[in-house]
Amino acid sequence: MKIIEFIPSAQNVTYLPDEVLDLVISYVQQSRSPKAAQRDLWSCCLVSRDWYATAVKHLYQAPVISSRNFGEFARTLSPPVASRSRRIGLEDFVQYLDIGMLAYESKKSTTSRLISRTKSSLRSFTAPAVSFSMTCLAPLSKCMCLQQLDLSRDEYDFDLSQLMRSIKAITSLAWLNLPKNCLTLHYETNYDNMARQKAEFWPPSLTFLQLNESHMHTTPGLWNIFLNSLPHGLESLALRNNANYDPFDTMARIEASLPQIRTLSIDVHRSDDTYYFNHLTQPFPNVTKVTVPAMTSWLLKNFLFMSNDTSWSVTADRTTIPKPPRNLEVLVLEESADWPTASHIRMADLKQFVELCPKLLRIDVPGAYINLDDDDDMDMDDLNEMLVKRVQEMQKQERTVIGISQTGVFATERAQNAGPGMKRSFRYRANG
Repeated sequence: MKIIEFIPSAQNVTYLPDEVLDLVISYVQQSRSPKAAQRDLWSCCLVSRDWYATAVKHLYQAPVISSRNFGEFARTLSPPVASRSRRIGLEDFVQYLDIGMLAYESKKSTTSRLISRTKSSLRSFTAPAVSFSMTCLAPLSKCMCLQQLDLSRDEYDFDLSQLMRSIKAITSLAWLNLPKNCLTLHYETNYDNMARQKAEFWPPSLTFLQLNESHMHTTPGLWNIFLNSLPHGLESLALRNNANYDPFDTMARIEASLPQIRTLSIDVHRSDDTYYFNHLTQPFPNVTKVTVPAMTSWLLKNFLFMSNDTSWSVTADRTTIPKPPRNLEVLVLEESADWPTASHIRMADLKQFVELCPKLLRIDVPGAYINLDDDDDMDMDDLNEMLVKRVQEMQKQERTVIGISQTGVFATERAQNAGPGMKRSFRYRANG
């Protein structure tokens, strides 16, 4: 039998509808890691013209930028002024631009041009460590679709007031990670403008704010100005990279109250000491989730030594320290990079949180930090049973949305607990 060679033509080639093709390529993007997805999307661009027209949008939507490919990426989207290369429209596809892993690979003018070129579509931007400066604020102020801004990689040549004047008009901005020490650098100008403008100092739709202050000024007046300036819609506050707990001692002595804060995250370097948990939560009476270092030995009671002439006894004096947060539902004990293993957290330590926080339903603790060898400790199953009974009673009264499967003590592994945090989860959730 003679075999006839099949030659494709316009009559016998099957074309997928654009909507179906977009779903296929979206699955390729979502089912792999970002770096692997970039390789797959590049391969999809080489299949045919139809596949290229659909895949190239996903390829540039959230590009994975490193020192190896940044030069070509910048020249493609933002060719030099003297170059004969023309714009080809790829910059309109970029929605999530993360160049936070760069430092000296870029120039300040290059970063500024990249922001300017992608301003119509940019939703999330992470700035590099060195090559971001005041010259980038002008194009940044025109990114009206921006939802997330991460400037935490470095200290820059502008103060907080100058940054706020640039981004205050971006009504879609909900997530802001401030530069290192920007609150205390030029602090006189910053706090003066905060005191005058108060809630109007920040972008109007801000719901998450992170500070990265390693040497914060701790006077009660400055703390009071800062807390009172925060917008009413702010729900999450993160205070990271603190050298010690001194600023929080000062914060506990002022009468500021932020009932709008629901999520609080605290990070202190080398926090291998004892501290009162209630001092952190006093200004936030309605907080429902708190993240604190696991290396700190947390106290919720104030212990006094009493003598009756023949012996000494220990009593708890609850009048000298703030009350525990009554609305706390989730407690996350965060692993310390300085101490990969430290078996110092006992079940009795976790039980005091459960007893003194009446709505607490979930505790996340690094598995390497749990000490199960103490005979005086209660069993983890007993503590989980207490929390399950509590959530069942709260569900009957419709006082919580946390399910039984999310209730209890969860031992987290290092890979889970040491992730990059809210920034990346926001990016990939927004990306599908």
